[in-house]
Amino acid sequence: MTIARVTSFDEFHIHPLVASYIRLSAATNRWNFPKAAAPYWRIYWNNRPGAFISQGGRRIALHPGILAIIPPDAVFSTRCGIPGAIQHFYLHFHVHPLPADARAGIIALKLEAPERALLEKVIHLLHADPAQAGERRTQLSLAVGCLIEWSLARAAKAWRAAPALDARMLKVMRYVADRLGSPLPHSDLARQAGMSITAFRTLFREQTGRTPHAYIRAKRVEKAAQLLHTRDYSIKQIAALTGFYDTHHFSRVFKRLQGVTPAEFRRLGENPFVAAG
Repeated sequence: MTIARVTSFDEFHIHPLVASYIRLSAATNRWNFPKAAAPYWRIYWNNRPGAFISQGGRRIALHPGILAIIPPDAVFSTRCGIPGAIQHFYLHFHVHPLPADARAGIIALKLEAPERALLEKVIHLLHADPAQAGERRTQLSLAVGCLIEWSLARAAKAWRAAPALDARMLKVMRYVADRLGSPLPHSDLARQAGMSITAFRTLFREQTGRTPHAYIRAKRVEKAAQLLHTRDYSIKQIAALTGFYDTHHFSRVFKRLQGVTPAEFRRLGENPFVAAG
């Protein structure tokens, strides 16, 4: 008998941001947005038909039989068009590095037994007895992580495999992620990679499609969006934590990349966020 052995694995870091199970209603117009985007992944599931998302002329009806997986920065529209309420599950998360070339867009996965069981477990834990907060938090974190991993593993078939990144660039990306609140001169990044500044800049752009400056700026905005979405820090505090000179600079860069100011982004809450353009 031939035994297949896997000798190496891609290393992904999954960071759940927020999960909830909320009520949508056409009467409140709460979920009707013509253009939305955010710098993190999303999973959507609805307990009954009546709402949909659309992207590039393609319309995906949300219903109990599918999970919708939306890549970061995908621009899409949402609509809830029936009277009465729909229960809407959403899960936002980061994955680093990107596990696939997700430009193929939103994926509607047929909900199979493993995902259904994980989804039901997550929803149950979201409504568990608050008196058991410690135990519930641990179980919920593990169940959410499993749901993300299982869903992405299935969805990856629809996306092209991401090209492998040079180990030196992965080291630099980890270095950046740990120091977003501090200055990140290219000389320090090149030193981490063990390269000259010129060679580092060239390879970084070849590997990521962006300059080191553009990459760092995008990661700072991504971290800021996460903090705006999940924490009660002031905008001034978030600007400092993500390495911006002041709140004016932070707001200007954030709006350029996200299409709304940090205050508008926070005010929108779970509602999809208006995209630039």
